[in-house]
Amino acid sequence: MSTFNQEELKAIAKLSGLSIGNDELALFTNQITKVLSLIDQLQTVSITSSQANTRNVNIMRTDMVEQESNELILGNAPQSQESYFVVPTILDEK
Repeated sequence: MSTFNQEELKAIAKLSGLSIGNDELALFTNQITKVLSLIDQLQTVSITSSQANTRNVNIMRTDMVEQESNELILGNAPQSQESYFVVPTILDEK
């Protein structure tokens, strides 16, 4: 079983730039210990190749190319000019 103590949590918090109070320290240490315990349990599960889900199934829809008119697309834009979208300037011109 993996062990996790408050000193390790303090070190991680320091590296992360987080400040953790004493009450949170005990709570988070307990929660992380429980998560590590669950991970240990998962690592002991034996899965044979026949049990593994190895089906190669695409659950996404296939992409379909559809023709749309530029006028229809540009009609949804707040501003357009000729065949282009007009967007605010973000760089200074010199």
